[in-house]
Amino acid sequence: MDVNSNNPPSSYFNRPDMFKRLISEKDYTWLINITLDYFKQKKIVVNTIEDGLIKADSGKNKDEDMQFGLDNLVKKISQLNKKYWKKTVFEHFDKLLRNHQSAYTYLFKDFEYAAQFLKVIIKDYQFMDSIVLERLVFRIDFPKTHTFLILDFEDQFRYLMRDDIKEWGVSDEDLFAIALNNIAKEKVAIDNDESEGDPWVYFFTELNFAAAFLIELSHNAPFAIGNFGSMVAIPCKGIGIVHPINELAIFEAIKSILPIATKFHNEQEGGINPFFYWYYNGQYEEFPIIETTGGNARIYLPKKLDTLLRDHLEK
Repeated sequence: MDVNSNNPPSSYFNRPDMFKRLISEKDYTWLINITLDYFKQKKIVVNTIEDGLIKADSGKNKDEDMQFGLDNLVKKISQLNKKYWKKTVFEHFDKLLRNHQSAYTYLFKDFEYAAQFLKVIIKDYQFMDSIVLERLVFRIDFPKTHTFLILDFEDQFRYLMRDDIKEWGVSDEDLFAIALNNIAKEKVAIDNDESEGDPWVYFFTELNFAAAFLIELSHNAPFAIGNFGSMVAIPCKGIGIVHPINELAIFEAIKSILPIATKFHNEQEGGINPFFYWYYNGQYEEFPIIETTGGNARIYLPKKLDTLLRDHLEK
């Protein structure tokens, strides 16, 4: 909806469907009004608020309006006491609006110094508009996602564009290798749930890079790979779930892990997707999902995995 001022009537704000499990209609309106108060204090004009996306005047032409998704903010504040909401909202947008342009100008001229800040972050393939996507540096590791090259500088992520990295003169392959080596150094917590003495599932957690840590599973966590590879879920940026496939009871594992992955995807910041992936010989393949009658869906094994397990059963 269009916003004609920085303080429109609170009745204008309808909670998007994607937030219904996280926040009430009344609390969503309260959150929007806190947010508008922030922009009013910063003398930034909000143009529209629609489907969890705020568009604000950048002071340039309309095609360059600032955009702020509310997904992460809603997930963050929904877990907090309301007395902390205003402080959290203000800190959230302060961080997003922080201007490091002079520092970035230096970093884009000095690759040796900038290399230490290179990281990657995984997003759902629908996260970025296709026009903007063409300008960014990314690759695909997990199907239906994009792995973006970023600078992790002073607690702020800068998605790198083609124009940004021209002066470096470094190939994409080398840039991603450096970034993934930096990811491997992150302090990712690893917990496991054991069944009859064997690790049944591993949980990887880190505020921003647990999912990215699993891109190079064979390097970062070879112990989590079974005889037939691993089943992997990356519901959000901060959580990865890995089930080593050593036996035939994989559908029991799916049944147990799916509600956990779905809950993390719906409630944690940096949601990616609730899908399952098969990691085998250094590659990720999606577990096919086929819709059935009545709006339900069924998860199937990747064909090669199904063949491997059937051959094993017949031996």
